[in-house]
Amino acid sequence: MAAAPATPSLNWAYYNSTDRTAYIYDSTGAWKVLAEGGTGWNLSNLEFKPDGSIGLATTADTDTLKSGNRAWLIRGNSDTNPALDFIGTTDDNPFIIKAGGTGPQFEKMRIFPDKPQIIVNGTDDAGTSLGKGVFTVFSGDHSTGIVNDQPIYTNAIIGYANSGTGAGVAGYNASNGYGVKGFTQVGSGVYGSGTTRFNEGVRGYNSSTSGGVGVIGMTNSPYKATNTFRSGGVLGMSTHASGVGVVGAGNNVDYQTITNTPEIGAGVMGMGTRVGTIGFGTTVNVGVGVMGVGNNQVTVLPSHGGAGVVGVAGGTGTSQYPGVGVVGFAKGLATDVDRWGGVFEFGTSASVVHTYTYLAGANSSGMYGMISNGTKSTVVKDQTGENRLLFCTEAPEVLFQDFGTGELQNGAAHIDLEDLLAKVIRVDAKHPMKVFIQLEGECNGVYVTNKSAKGFDVKELQNGKSNVPFTWQIVASRADEVLADGTVLPYSDRRFPVGPGPLPMNDITPSADSAAAATPAKPAMKAAELKKSEKEVVNKAFSNLQFASAKAEIAVSSLPSLDKMAALLQAHREWQLLLSGHTDNEGTETFNQTLSEKRSEAVRQYLVSKGVDAERITTKGYGQSQPLTTNSSEAGRGKNRRVEMEIFTAEKP
Repeated sequence: MAAAPATPSLNWAYYNSTDRTAYIYDSTGAWKVLAEGGTGWNLSNLEFKPDGSIGLATTADTDTLKSGNRAWLIRGNSDTNPALDFIGTTDDNPFIIKAGGTGPQFEKMRIFPDKPQIIVNGTDDAGTSLGKGVFTVFSGDHSTGIVNDQPIYTNAIIGYANSGTGAGVAGYNASNGYGVKGFTQVGSGVYGSGTTRFNEGVRGYNSSTSGGVGVIGMTNSPYKATNTFRSGGVLGMSTHASGVGVVGAGNNVDYQTITNTPEIGAGVMGMGTRVGTIGFGTTVNVGVGVMGVGNNQVTVLPSHGGAGVVGVAGGTGTSQYPGVGVVGFAKGLATDVDRWGGVFEFGTSASVVHTYTYLAGANSSGMYGMISNGTKSTVVKDQTGENRLLFCTEAPEVLFQDFGTGELQNGAAHIDLEDLLAKVIRVDAKHPMKVFIQLEGECNGVYVTNKSAKGFDVKELQNGKSNVPFTWQIVASRADEVLADGTVLPYSDRRFPVGPGPLPMNDITPSADSAAAATPAKPAMKAAELKKSEKEVVNKAFSNLQFASAKAEIAVSSLPSLDKMAALLQAHREWQLLLSGHTDNEGTETFNQTLSEKRSEAVRQYLVSKGVDAERITTKGYGQSQPLTTNSSEAGRGKNRRVEMEIFTAEKP
């Protein structure tokens, strides 16, 4: 051709016969020389350009030809356009990365075009209990992974950090889900470990100042004392012989600075500026705040009513061990005051106390085993087996008392007191011993002389010579005691010493907003609407209920009807049962009041033994105050001895 084509396309070439030169049309829109003078040309170089295009160089031109498309280079590209350039597929096939070969076993990563999901060393995570994830990694020994025969690669993800504020693995959730979530079928869902005392295996933190939780543990399983059925929302364990499973520090206390904690180990240790550990029993009628069980014993709970603290220790049968249910110890010198091993109070509130008792301690007037503003009592059984109270006599001084017998011989007798008693009483002019004589025969009368801590003489008046038996009673001041450190406990001179009042305390009430949130309003109750068959079960349980005379023992003949009542309550867990005990008028009002309470409680206990929740049953006793009919006949009294049953349910809002 003598001239170039009029409308050339990229990479067209022609030979000009006039100037004997070969030309090619390049991407710049110009004809470039391939060869001239009829000498021809050689391909000198073919390589990728820095931008990923392929460049063709000849002996005639170093930039003869450059491709329109580009490739990704193993040493990186230049002049990339983020809006247009990418690595991946443009069809509906996933992007796959392999290493070591071309077979499926060499796959290391797969990125899917139809879902926001990346699988590392695996095929799919559709079966995981956590649900599908944007980024899923299988460890080398996981059966689902492409490579699953590498047991040494047991970790799916390892994150490293070397920053005081960074993290090896960080998770964040902007909604109400989880920042980091772990799940396991056998082992631990989330596991953390530390190697020094300055780091933590797992830390949870909440920066909110208006509520929040650093770490929450939850379980949907009850705790049972078997090796195959133990559960807990949070489980803390220490493998050291004197380690602590869970350490809780409140009030911004730095637990690492506390140095006087016992080095005996524990399941739980609490630290705080005012309170180390708080326990709440939230069930209003049977809740227990804290329970402590020693000597590996079986738990004991109040059968009715709650408790702040329950302590169990000791043992019976083949497990007889010395133990103390609850120990209170106050530390101090013998001269220190306001130290008490235990204080117990009963009242309306912390500021309104009715009765109180101090145990094992001291105030400004001395040391005492017990101080109480209430009466001191013991219990005996009466003829019906009812418990009755006896009360201690009390004196304004610290006194010892003793009793004995003697006999006048020729009008005289000498009484020797026991050596131990003589050691612990004080007898002198300021502290005279009081001796009381009760004659058991006729004589001129007697008088007491020669009194000392060792004994006394009894002589007949008017120099009588009678031989008469008698009983005697002595009252003497307790001798002072000297402790090992030289402190004197002045028992003998105490008379109406100053005693303590109730221990000053404060009711710690929650703020108004937290109290409203923590104590939801109880729903109003109404009488439950019973079907005919259900009414028959309740009426039969009521009519068949009988007790032994003057006792709270349910007759055996009444139990089948109560069994049906229990089954009915089990079928309707929304029901609440009110048991009201009543008696006839035989016996005292006090006895009948107690008997009515015991009978309704006996029915409650039986229903609970059949599986009914104790919280659903309320008991009351009315004694003889609400008879159904006259008590003038045996038939009437029989009708008045009863436990009424009422069933309630919550009103719907």
